[in-house]
Amino acid sequence: MNERNKMVYTNKEIESYILSQGIKNDIEYIIINCRGNHPCCYLGIPIDHPLTKISYNDIPLICHGGLTYGGIGGYYPKDLLPPEKYWLGWDYGHSGDYDRYSSQFNSFFASEKYLPLEGKKWVLSELEDEVWEVSYWLRKLLKLLSKIEENK
Repeated sequence: MNERNKMVYTNKEIESYILSQGIKNDIEYIIINCRGNHPCCYLGIPIDHPLTKISYNDIPLICHGGLTYGGIGGYYPKDLLPPEKYWLGWDYGHSGDYDRYSSQFNSFFASEKYLPLEGKKWVLSELEDEVWEVSYWLRKLLKLLSKIEENK
């Protein structure tokens, strides 16, 4: 299954929706347009995996801005994430990324002759590329943890 939609950036809040979902490197992924403000990427792992017992802040995955979410799906706006998995996620709403709030803030300063900072607007192919890379390393980490558990 691989659905694809277009990332739409808007100055008014819209309902979150799935941009892309499928399997990469044997890991389920979902990319969401979060209220028309910025995209978020999520990778699903089994709920009973030992990795779910530690804080996502302690998981050594390199992704844009670092992991910003770890939890079971089923809650807004994560209601787009199935509750049968534990989801690790990161977003593109900081660190030089576009978001409508800084865009509105910058438009005020632009009138004062300051340089506006628009921020990067990510396209789906860039997001899917990063999902591929992060899912590759997550798969390796899951396999390593499984081997450690087997040898206890």
